[in-house]
Amino acid sequence: MSKLSYLPRLDGLRGIAISAVLIEHFISDRVIVGLSPGGFGVLTFFVLSGYLITRILMQYRERDTPIGAAAIHFYWRRLLRLSPPYYLAIVVAIILAIAGMRSTWWIHALYLSNVKIALQGNFGGAGHFWSLSVEEQFYLLWFFVVVALPRRFLAPAIVASIAVGSLYRLALYAVGVDHIKVVLLPGCMDSLATGALIAYAAHSKRWAFVERLFLDWRMLAFSLFAAVLVSWIQEWNSATRFLVYPIAITLFAGCAVRLGAERAKDWRMDWLSWFPLKCLGRISYGVYVYHAFVPDLMRLFVPGLDLTRLPELMRFLILAATSIALASASWILVERPILRLKDRPPLRPRSNRTPVYAKPMAD
Repeated sequence: MSKLSYLPRLDGLRGIAISAVLIEHFISDRVIVGLSPGGFGVLTFFVLSGYLITRILMQYRERDTPIGAAAIHFYWRRLLRLSPPYYLAIVVAIILAIAGMRSTWWIHALYLSNVKIALQGNFGGAGHFWSLSVEEQFYLLWFFVVVALPRRFLAPAIVASIAVGSLYRLALYAVGVDHIKVVLLPGCMDSLATGALIAYAAHSKRWAFVERLFLDWRMLAFSLFAAVLVSWIQEWNSATRFLVYPIAITLFAGCAVRLGAERAKDWRMDWLSWFPLKCLGRISYGVYVYHAFVPDLMRLFVPGLDLTRLPELMRFLILAATSIALASASWILVERPILRLKDRPPLRPRSNRTPVYAKPMAD
């Protein structure tokens, strides 16, 4: 397996995904709400996470890294990458008494936001943390699936995980359970595991057909068309919308990720490497963490500005620009300095080959 190098198009794809989230959360237009671009953005992030994390974890297996040392190294890097802006946002929200954080901080701090939402039946304050909780729970589980399972069980485990997501949503609909419970990890496993399957198929001749499927531009176009069509004509509580939409978006995101990971020049994908889009993608995690708090921050610190009286486009531009500015400051002042410690784990993994921490990883 070749070393993991930087894939600039995937940063561009992150930029598109976070833009879609901002559009849904900051524009209340009926058409926008119906199309749910935020759903596209979140599912795209899930596929990206499944793909990149599985590539990283497969490196540990490739280098015969002891499981204990690999776990320390992997979770150390995840901690330094994800925790600083996340816990900074929680602390600031507690101090400013916004998003109900003073009473629920411990739930978010334990990455149980999605469990809270599923039990209460509403998103409430800091509801956007649900997807971050899903990803954290996935990381805790997926390390052992990829690194600890015997190799012959890895592909079946990935396929089973894809099936779990669709079957879980089908079961929710069949028994009439509130569809908000899709925020639990099983409801998102197919998107995460689809990314994992793409990463696995790149190194398995037996699964070469998966490579061909996700490198097919016809599949990308068809899945996007299906997602838009279902969103346009179906309500959220319809079986078609509830069951088909996430599958279609997952297939589309899978194609976009696999095509974006190609190194050969292709004008159809090269635009994802546009510098501003890459920059937005690089800070997309911070944008996602902070953006839902921006309206409350504006009310506190700019009390003379009534966002509800502004034209929709102007309100969107103000909120989006503020979110990006906060994330940029966080990246420069908090995240990037801390990330310098990523390759200095408390215990460095030992193996019979070059240590994994000595190689750059695009995570």
